[in-house]
Amino acid sequence: MDLPVNASIPLPLTSVLCLLFAVLLGLAIFLTIGVRVVPENKRLAVYRLGRYVGEMGPGLIFILPFVDRGEMHDLAASPQQIPVFPGATGEAETAIFVEGKARIGTTIFDATSERPIAPGARVSIKKVTLEVEEIVDRQRA
Repeated sequence: MDLPVNASIPLPLTSVLCLLFAVLLGLAIFLTIGVRVVPENKRLAVYRLGRYVGEMGPGLIFILPFVDRGEMHDLAASPQQIPVFPGATGEAETAIFVEGKARIGTTIFDATSERPIAPGARVSIKKVTLEVEEIVDRQRA
């Protein structure tokens, strides 16, 4: 059976193709909105429905559009903003034992303790561990 030259695609197939195209276009936009690139010297603080979930990065990060919100934070901080010296006091943000969070001044740090500490308890710095990495000067290399 030969079709006439001016024959068109049946209406149901046209509707299915339009719907498929719309779904693929929507999915592409959804994925594009959720992809973030976090540089090596920054971290992305992720909030899901307003609640802090954690930090992500560096690298290619996917967050849920319209559900997650990401705020980029620079890892470099001036020494005047962070009072990290033995004897400085603050407050436990989460329960601290093997690991937890402690607020010293306005900054939240990862913390450990030999004994369990309840959230909200006053804490003081016992020992500070500093992790550093080499800065590669790209102009010299």
